[in-house]
Amino acid sequence: MNRVTPISKIMQKNFYEILPDLSIGKAMKIMNKKNVKHLAVVRDGIFLGFVSLCDCEYFKSTLIKDGHLGPDELLRLKHHKVSEIMSTKLVKLSPTDSIHIASEIMKSIIFQVIPVIDRNRIIGILTPELIASCRKRFELALV
Repeated sequence: MNRVTPISKIMQKNFYEILPDLSIGKAMKIMNKKNVKHLAVVRDGIFLGFVSLCDCEYFKSTLIKDGHLGPDELLRLKHHKVSEIMSTKLVKLSPTDSIHIASEIMKSIIFQVIPVIDRNRIIGILTPELIASCRKRFELALV
């Protein structure tokens, strides 16, 4: 593996997809149950964006009054959709992009996940941990 290796060789292929009309509350439950920080939002196989646990927690925090969620606020959490808070303006990579390109992009963005897209469909994700492990393996190979 080297700097020009395509990201298709290292991308994480196991990720969770949800529909944009899923409630924020249900998305939070899925992320907590599956122990993930991001869910891909997809409709008819087309990637629309990501919703993160951080996005959901922030939305939830805007509902808290007097230190807790009342019945009205819990209802809002159940009725608001992930499409209202998901991130759609994302850096996207192609499976043929190199690990080096992915590494440089990962250094310069604030998102903790990059979708790998082929024909508008998400086929994998990249995380800082994946990039760091590749960087480390590449450095070891040079020694």
